[in-house]
Formats: sequence, structure tokens, C-alpha cells
Amino acid sequence: MKVLLRPALKLIIPKRYHPLAKGYRAQLARLLRKNTGRADRIERTCHYHELFIKHDGSVFPCCLIWGREEMKIGHIDDPGILEKIRRFNAACCCERYELEPAAPGEAPAYDFLNIELSLVCQGTCAMCCVGAPDWQGRYDYYDSLTRMVEQLRPREIMVQGGEVLVQRKSLRWIEQILRNNEGVTFSLVTNGNVGADVAELVERLFSGRVIISIVGFQPATYRTIMGMDLANTIAFAERLAKGKKAQVVAKYLVTPLSLHETGLFLDWAITLGPALIDVADADTVGYVRRDTPDRYWEKVIERTAESVKSLLLRKRQALLSIGLRIGFDTPLLHLFKLDDAYLRESGLENVVFCKKN
Repeated sequence: MKVLLRPALKLIIPKRYHPLAKGYRAQLARLLRKNTGRADRIERTCHYHELFIKHDGSVFPCCLIWGREEMKIGHIDDPGILEKIRRFNAACCCERYELEPAAPGEAPAYDFLNIELSLVCQGTCAMCCVGAPDWQGRYDYYDSLTRMVEQLRPREIMVQGGEVLVQRKSLRWIEQILRNNEGVTFSLVTNGNVGADVAELVERLFSGRVIISIVGFQPATYRTIMGMDLANTIAFAERLAKGKKAQVVAKYLVTPLSLHETGLFLDWAITLGPALIDVADADTVGYVRRDTPDRYWEKVIERTAESVKSLLLRKRQALLSIGLRIGFDTPLLHLFKLDDAYLRESGLENVVFCKKN
């Protein structure tokens, strides 16, 4: 299940921004700045620090732009793919960085390699952005990935699917990389809907983050959206957190159907005692019509915001005492009215933070 990755940045690009037009790069960069709304970005050679490899072998500078064809560096099996990575230059920026071409003599230092393995998944998530529930393909890039890992020597490799924990070949590949590449750390994105006993395998293979993604926190909601049994995910997450060997990240993906259950999730996640709580947005407002005469969605959003605020205030001291922080996507901070002024006044400024892309 892919919920860590965001869909490609949604931009309406006027016809004058044609790739062959004079000054295209500068024009597109200005358009991106306007849409992302930040001016204090760090200029860096993004593709010298991290890479994202899609399930079809396509290579991108990061996971935020996998839907933008012009940002594709090449294919993992391309002759000279490393040289293509080194020479890559395109107009791109996000809330945190603005991509710059490599400077003469600049050496890559791969902190992070993000790999989407097979799309095989036991879930049938309604909002799956890669179509995993209907995927009938065959994945066999393991040898190519091994070569790239040995050449790039990344510090951390994050894997996701589909669902990696039901992919036997993927798990064997991870074991192989760990045996042959000392110092590599694996992280995982998972729906966690596996037997609690799988936690032992996860503890052995993944010494980095284990991001458990949940959509809906009542059994009927979870089953309707994800097509699975919520009890399995809860049992797995609690077993993994109890072992204290994995860096558990409890992640909640907000959709219109799961919005009002955010407080239920947070109440459980705080008790779980993870390394971090991540509340992410799946373009909630894009799914709903907010201008109805009865203000239906406005009322639901307002009531949810009050329940989230009430819970955070109630749990504030406990959160501060254990140093547990909760990251929200920017749209959700607006929806729940968790602005800087409110966080300062309520004493939550060291608990709630805005996630940067």
C-alpha cells in the first residue's frame, strides 16, 4: 500500500510553458515557486542525496514527483544510468528544496534510496495511487537494484509496495542486501495487516523506520476503505511497538470517510508509544463539496477539529513528558485550525509540527 508517497504536484501549466519554449526552465521554476508558496528553500542537488525508483524501474530524484514525466531521470536498466543521474538537470522545487544541477567536482552522497518494489498487495485500498489492487504485472528488478545499491552505497533504503510483507522475493532480496552490504539500514512502509508474529521478522530486517499506515479507525470504515480487518493491524502495531526494537511511526491518512476518526486514531497512537505520529492528507478537500447550503462538510470538519484539539490538550503533559511529537500535513493544520498562534497559546508548540515535504 502506498501512502507515504504523495501524488505528483498538481499544477495547471499554461500553454506558454511548453518544454521547447525559450526560457522554459526559468518560467516553470517561477510557476512552481508560486504554487508551493515558499521562498526560503535550500538549493541542492537533490538527486545526489536521494533517489526514488518506481515499480517499473523508472528513476526519479525523489518520491514527490513520480507522476511528472519530465522529471524522470531514466530507467534502472539503462546503459549509463549513473551518468544520467549525475548529469540530471530540471526545474523542480518543493516546500523544502529547490533542485539545482551538480556543481563541477560535486560528489554524490546518497543518504536515502526510496524503492517501490512489487505492487503485490493484500489490500484493496480505495485511494491507492498506483493501482495495486488491480495490478497483474510481474516484478523482477532485484538484480538491477542490487547493482545500484552496491554502486551508490546509500545509508538508508526505504522499501514499499504494494505490501512488502506479503512479498517473499522482496523479503529475500532485503536479507541478501543486508548480508552483503554492511552499514545499510532498511526502513519500511507497510499497512501492517499481517499476523502479529511477523513483527519478529520486521525487527530483524528493518532497523530504520517502520511506517504503519492506517486509513480509518473503526472496523467498518477501515474495511470499507482498505478492504481488510483493522484488528490485524492493531495487533501487529502493538506487538512491534512493545518490542521496542523498531522505530515505529504510526501514520494516519485522512480522507473524507476517515476524517472524523482522526481523534480515535490519535488516542490509540499516543498510547502505542511510537517514535513519531504522522497525520497525512489524501487531498481531503478535493474530494468534498464544501459550499452546500447546510454547510455539511464545514460542520463535520469543525467538529473533528474540536475533538482533535480537545484530545491534544488532554494529552499534552503526557506527550511532553515522553517527547512524542505529531506531524500534520499543511492542509490538515488549516482544517483543524492548528495555526502557530493557537499552538503557542495552548502549549502545544513542542508537540504538533508542520511536516515539510
